[in-house]
Amino acid sequence: MVNSLYNNHNGIPFRSQPVRHIELHVHLDGAIRVETILDVAERRGITLPACTVKEMTHICVVHQPATLTEFLGKFTEYMHIIAGDREAIKRIAYEFVEDKAKEGVIYVEVRYSPHFLANTDVEPIPWNQKEGDLSPDEVVRLVNQGLADGEKAKHLPVKNTRYTSCFGHRLSFFIPSPLNVDLYVRIV
Repeated sequence: MVNSLYNNHNGIPFRSQPVRHIELHVHLDGAIRVETILDVAERRGITLPACTVKEMTHICVVHQPATLTEFLGKFTEYMHIIAGDREAIKRIAYEFVEDKAKEGVIYVEVRYSPHFLANTDVEPIPWNQKEGDLSPDEVVRLVNQGLADGEKAKHLPVKNTRYTSCFGHRLSFFIPSPLNVDLYVRIV
């Protein structure tokens, strides 16, 4: 019999498992799978400057030290694909939980700006989107549902706390509606 000190309760050697850890500041919109970006772009009929995971990864990743502005500029390569799309927003939240579980994360603080994923009730509408019908309030609901579904469906041991972000240079993002305040208080 193998010494239980070297195995978990399932008999799997600890060495084959990822090291368990916590992550305290992860941006949901910076943790999107490149495969998902390509899938959603294809479904929505959006042309990208790349058509393979390798090519798109090269476009979306900073490869050398950069300024904050240069780093944030990478978001313009893919956020217009995800923003305003209910299915995509719920999917990225669901996959976020899957990815964190695979990485051995047992607790994560995920943050995002619902305004950057919305295409109505926000001024200006981000990522050069056309006005649609996805509000910041609904983005919060979709992200919460995706995170909860990911935990339930996979029985993943990832606990999370959600934070919504506002940006000082976007004052219209900073003034929440009464519904936003209620939603945002309940998710923390």
